[in-house]
Amino acid sequence: MAPLYNAPSVRKPPPYLQNQNTKAQHIPTNSNGIFDEPIFLTQPGTRRNTVLPLKGSYYGTELYTPMLGVMFFKPADLRHSLFRYVENKDETLQELDERPVVAFITDDSPLQAADVRVGHVLIRVNDVEVNNPRHACQLIKEGPRPLPLVFFAPTSLEITLTEGSYMVKYDTNDTVAPNGLRDWKYKYVVVGGLIAQPWMMNMYRSKAEYDIAVVETQSRRPVSVKVKQFSLKAARVMDEGVQVVKYKNELQPRKYIVLLDASQYPIKISAPTLDELAPILQGIRSALPRSSTIRMSSSRRSFARKDGTESTQDSRGSMDSFVRPGLR
Repeated sequence: MAPLYNAPSVRKPPPYLQNQNTKAQHIPTNSNGIFDEPIFLTQPGTRRNTVLPLKGSYYGTELYTPMLGVMFFKPADLRHSLFRYVENKDETLQELDERPVVAFITDDSPLQAADVRVGHVLIRVNDVEVNNPRHACQLIKEGPRPLPLVFFAPTSLEITLTEGSYMVKYDTNDTVAPNGLRDWKYKYVVVGGLIAQPWMMNMYRSKAEYDIAVVETQSRRPVSVKVKQFSLKAARVMDEGVQVVKYKNELQPRKYIVLLDASQYPIKISAPTLDELAPILQGIRSALPRSSTIRMSSSRRSFARKDGTESTQDSRGSMDSFVRPGLR
């Protein structure tokens, strides 16, 4: 793992970039911004395979800022997180070798503005091929600004991110949705991830505070933000699976699940759509005991409330069709 770092003095960007918020820009190499030819070594002999055999595309970016706002990990370190559901995992990890993989990006990262995403692989820094995360960090820290970077965006890898912004409720004994939308709490929910065990579910007040927690943890500093932690070791999803609740001020019914654990109140997690709920369901399903399944009930039940809202349990089949999204 390679942490965030500061670089030495930075040159000012050219005039056409000085008034822009984006501090990293793509270097177009054709109409699509993709290199037409494979990326070869500029220093022969540092690696046998000069081109990754995986399906994907190479692209270039220039960095003008001292901070990247990303973390690089070795592929093998991501076996049980980002690469959890990659097909032919052992072969894929061998092909990637120790090349630095983007495993974390802060919201204000200049590389995020340049469309660098989690799961992308850093190939070259300032025309030098990188061997591993530590080597990459050294080259970036000591390199000039603007600093040319070349990334590989794999299209054949299924990247698993078990986190996202959700509405939650965990402070009552109720196993049905709250009466009103205001009764939910907004949280950034992470199952496992970079700084917790796979069976732990952490809730932060925002994505920005999760970013702070990651940086502080990886820097071995005390975490300064608030986090609500839940163990999923003894948890199970309520038998009804994914449920639906319709509120007056929302056009579409909201989807939610209920996690049960004898040692704590029921945990309700909701999102506007099944697609938005899917990432956290992915992590929960992986963390739950094998005897616990996340399936929809074959029945439909509605609960009328005094305020006119309706909580519904509906039949939609197995969760397997939508709990394993790829990175978008």
